[in-house]
Amino acid sequence: MVTSFLGHQTINHRPVDIVDAMWKHPYSRDSGPITETPIPFSASYPPPHARPLSSEPSPNEVNIPIIPPLDAELFPGNPHPTSPHSPPNLSNDTRASDSKERAHIALSRYFVTRVSSFISGEMKRLASQPEVRAHHGQEFSWKSLLSFSFSQLQTKVIEVAPTLWTVLATAAVDTSKRPETASSVSADGRTHTPRDPWISCTVSALMLLYHRNIRCNIMQSIIGTTLFSTNAHRTVHAILSRLGLSVAYSTTTSSLHNLGFSASQKLLSIGRLMMNGVLSAHVVYDNINQYRRDWHSSLGSKNHLESGTAATCIIQENVPGGAFQGPPCYTRPPVPPQEDITFDTLCNEINEVHLEETGVVVILRSLFDRLPYLARRHPDLLGQFLDHRIAKHKLALRKTAYYPMECSNADESTTAGNLEVMNDIARQLGIQDEEFDLKRPIITVSGDQMSVARLRSVKYATQFNRSWSQAKRWVFPLIELWHMRYAYLHGIFSSHWSSATMSGDTGLRSWAEKLNRHINPLKLDFYPADRLATTLKDALTLNFVRIYIRHKCPILSRRTPSPTSLHLHEELLESCEAGGFLHKASSEELIAMAHSIYCTFGTSQAAINALHELPAAASEFFHEFSAPLPSYPRPSTSSFHVPSSEPGTADVEAGVSFLSSPTGCDLPSDEMMYTANHLAGLHPVADDDDDNVEEKSDAHSHPNSNASSGAGSSGSKHLRVPLVKPLPPPKMLQGDLQLYNTIILYRDLIRYSEFRESVHDGDIGRTFEVIKWLRFYFFGSSQYNYGNELLRQFADFRYRCTPDMLTAIMENYLVNPSGLCGRWHERDLLQEHLNFWLKRVFNGQLLTFDSSFYREAVSLNIVGFKDLSQSIFKTLGLSPVHSGHTLRDVTADINHLGLSFLDENLHIYTPGRAQTFACKDSVTRGGEKLLDGKLESFLNQYDAEDFIDS
Repeated sequence: MVTSFLGHQTINHRPVDIVDAMWKHPYSRDSGPITETPIPFSASYPPPHARPLSSEPSPNEVNIPIIPPLDAELFPGNPHPTSPHSPPNLSNDTRASDSKERAHIALSRYFVTRVSSFISGEMKRLASQPEVRAHHGQEFSWKSLLSFSFSQLQTKVIEVAPTLWTVLATAAVDTSKRPETASSVSADGRTHTPRDPWISCTVSALMLLYHRNIRCNIMQSIIGTTLFSTNAHRTVHAILSRLGLSVAYSTTTSSLHNLGFSASQKLLSIGRLMMNGVLSAHVVYDNINQYRRDWHSSLGSKNHLESGTAATCIIQENVPGGAFQGPPCYTRPPVPPQEDITFDTLCNEINEVHLEETGVVVILRSLFDRLPYLARRHPDLLGQFLDHRIAKHKLALRKTAYYPMECSNADESTTAGNLEVMNDIARQLGIQDEEFDLKRPIITVSGDQMSVARLRSVKYATQFNRSWSQAKRWVFPLIELWHMRYAYLHGIFSSHWSSATMSGDTGLRSWAEKLNRHINPLKLDFYPADRLATTLKDALTLNFVRIYIRHKCPILSRRTPSPTSLHLHEELLESCEAGGFLHKASSEELIAMAHSIYCTFGTSQAAINALHELPAAASEFFHEFSAPLPSYPRPSTSSFHVPSSEPGTADVEAGVSFLSSPTGCDLPSDEMMYTANHLAGLHPVADDDDDNVEEKSDAHSHPNSNASSGAGSSGSKHLRVPLVKPLPPPKMLQGDLQLYNTIILYRDLIRYSEFRESVHDGDIGRTFEVIKWLRFYFFGSSQYNYGNELLRQFADFRYRCTPDMLTAIMENYLVNPSGLCGRWHERDLLQEHLNFWLKRVFNGQLLTFDSSFYREAVSLNIVGFKDLSQSIFKTLGLSPVHSGHTLRDVTADINHLGLSFLDENLHIYTPGRAQTFACKDSVTRGGEKLLDGKLESFLNQYDAEDFIDS
């Protein structure tokens, strides 16, 4: 019977029931109230597999008892307790009292001893699990760090150490709050409270395990690497390491060197595969700067700006076999470039019909962005354009694989520095000179305009060398798109920003001042200027839509019988309500409206009509938007509502005047062109015809503008560009100079928006349609370096590239790091973001970009640093911290501009209306400069230099 009872074979009683009865019996306690000690809620009893390994815990080395000293209470005055099996030598009078106290405390000590034994055994088993070790028999890599999950480790702790988890959970969560805490965790692992007790229990278990076994350091390694990536101070490393939350700083840096070594081996394997023709890779590089301040300057030590170069290897996809074979790139074409590339050739490259449709899409996009009702009512309208009507070369959706390379202290602004960069790229890819000479491959390398120009100088200086490697014939330079967009933005401001304004002037500068935007056009910060351009484009678009609707729907047909004064955005919102024009408009009507706005206010032809010598002909052209309107009440400026900011998450006209005949006008195209040029020439513009205009970083601030320092200028070069100088208007001007300036600006803003959106949409064909237009624009805005580079790109694609090579280049001109639709970016913008993280993780203030620590431990791991912070937030169930930029609601800005547009009658053609300046039509001026010798000069140089080695 005893055997059956102890073997738990009885029906009504279990062995633990006897112990529980002894524990609860009033005779086992001291006299007084009975206090219940509940069994932990996670597990009523230890599971069957949790065997006690020892009855007595091992003594602690630092004399801190693991179990509280119950012996002193159990046997007062007796340092050596009697065995529980031997009867105590007590009198009958005191035996009952002592037995009550002795039984309860003995059971307490027994329970604590058993729990300690369970926990000790569980910790030993937990330490043997590979999940808790940063090095568990496999290569230490970013894959193991980024796959770290608290939830998976929590499951492992509960499975292997249930007693430990029970103790920690009991200590962390109050009994009365356990149901609420458990229900506050959502299905996706996120918690609705700022503290998560379950993660705290997991972290506590891992901390204790790390103190028990220093090799169980997966969590500590991740926290140490995260601290390094956020540039935490060494004292933070020391404190958290002491607490067991992080490994030591020296351990972190040693691990980073190991991670860097793995990354360098990956680059070597990529180089092997490239030489074997298995895959193709592209290299983009850019300068990186770090300002070093010396607080104790001396003759040999002072403040200085350290310059270096950072590069990234991007894996190319959809590359036809044999696309990057070298010899065809150096075969002289049968027809000399001087005879093949002419001004007419460049003009015929522009697809006027496509550019008109992209202008319509830009207008519709602005309308849908500002009026969400239209996007909901016509969800497929933009998709029909983007996927079918204007699609040119849309890239297949994919996630781009890229690998950062070691940085160096080479100065890529010099020819010698670019030679060092090319040699360093070949070294990191593990490609020897003999392999280059034997297999003669082509590797596409890209950068900004200055880098590409210096790289061409390297090729020119080494072209007489017979070695394929030493002559750098394996390098195929490509100009990048983000810096080109930056230069285009410079061109817009140089063409439209006047050096001074007077009362009655309108334009880019006056509207920027109305919005209190502090822009320095001589040292332009990208992001502030980009946001201003977008706001102006949207405000002009909505204003033209408002005028269009007022002509289509007179005031009597509005919903309110007695209309109140409405601002621009409010008036359009009202039109989206029942009975309004936008509420009833079909997709075809919206397209017709956008087409009418584009043709009237967004083309060079419209600008020419604004300066027409015959006011009657011009009035006929602008009649649709200039007809008399019923009286509308003027909105009050006191009704502006400035919304708060919200956290964010980052074209070519229908025909230029010298390309096609005008539509809807009496005069021939040539006569109108010369008329417009003559009138624009009455307002001279400071123009620099020097072909050696280069990007400079020491441009002085404009005397009438405040310099702004934003993220866009970090590590970027600035263009010294001329500004429009004001002069008295011509006395016999018959056209509308104010409307002319507005049309040219709106046209340029539409092209700029199409350039940007085509990149985000992943349609590189649309991007190059804008680039064909920019071949003229850059010459007209006196940015000859970019103009010549685009001509060279056109010639290289025409003579250097086989059809397969050109296809491969176009397929990989953009990157998509996220793999999401609409998230395509320029390759050099990706490099700019990596450079930002490089400078953020610049821990060693005394180290140079060429130091082994910076090259191996930082530069090669920069993508892992960036991804690790996102991974930590995700595994903790937290929303990622925003970078600090915000997407502000600019509705008040648009309304303010809309009120100004109404006061200025911006849309109405008014013969004789003058301004103190005339903006440059950079497309027309660019065409004139190409005809005046710029094109001929380039072709002579291209033929003499680029094919001398054939």
